[in-house]
Amino acid sequence: MSGPGARCHTVGADLAGRRLDAALAEVLEALGEPVPGLRGRRRLLDSIGLLPATPQAEIPAGEESPRRLARQGCWQAFFKPAGWHSVSLAGGGGRSLEAAIPSLWEVGAEPAAWALLQRLDARTSGIVCAAVAPDAAALERAVQDFRQAEAEGRCRKGYLALLDGRLEGEACVRRALDMSRRRAVRLLEGDSADPARWTHFRPLHHWQGEACASLVRELGARFSLPPAARPRSLTLAACTIRRGARHQIRAHAAALGHALWLDGLYASSLPQSPRDGQGAFFLHHGALRLPWARWTLPPDWFAEGEIAAICRKWLENDFMDTV
Repeated sequence: MSGPGARCHTVGADLAGRRLDAALAEVLEALGEPVPGLRGRRRLLDSIGLLPATPQAEIPAGEESPRRLARQGCWQAFFKPAGWHSVSLAGGGGRSLEAAIPSLWEVGAEPAAWALLQRLDARTSGIVCAAVAPDAAALERAVQDFRQAEAEGRCRKGYLALLDGRLEGEACVRRALDMSRRRAVRLLEGDSADPARWTHFRPLHHWQGEACASLVRELGARFSLPPAARPRSLTLAACTIRRGARHQIRAHAAALGHALWLDGLYASSLPQSPRDGQGAFFLHHGALRLPWARWTLPPDWFAEGEIAAICRKWLENDFMDTV
């Protein structure tokens, strides 16, 4: 729209081929503006200009960007950085791996059909798997194979997390989750009967006292974390799931009494983020084992040394012995 108070809105390919007055109604809804009748929308069309979508903003120096990992058969893995959505949100809402993927294929090697098979929280980093296929029918079969393997517990997903407090020993949280439309999932009283929905935790390293304070200072400086209360202790924990659900690891960690450090949505001792109720936290999907493929990808949280080696060892070896 031109003139004082003009606003710009980027639309997705889903509006291709739609009549302009019908597309305008969806754009106005996305902008939170009142939607006039057909005649009113047609009058507004005179004040609207159409421009090609601007290229994705350059990623600031030092910030991680999505990248393509190894392809194994019809399975292609990608890296999603923290702060990026997995899929594009209606009406915008931030950067997404899905939108970046077309630029990640090798020139001339983009598959005829592909689909993401996983979603990570915006503030969770790590591996996201996609199915690739020569046509829509083959893609549908690959997606069904993946979903069936998940339902049967034949997939295994390994995460690393920084938990608040000291987790003394291994634990398995079986609590069922209510994932109704709400910001936070709710823990139900009973356990899930499906082992694929359980979360296994294993402590790998603890920080206390000055060691904990030093780690907090280092991570705060490297990742520009907002000021927060300093924890007395932190635990580097390995988390294993076979299927997973929205916020499963976060909710199950809170059920242990060791919510993800800085997770304002599930750590009752922290203020909730005014932006999305999540806040910053450290959760990384670093290992994925399918019946047909496998990937590992350590987080970039620690400089090379003892802790980085602990992360790699668990992801590459001990992860398979967790469950």
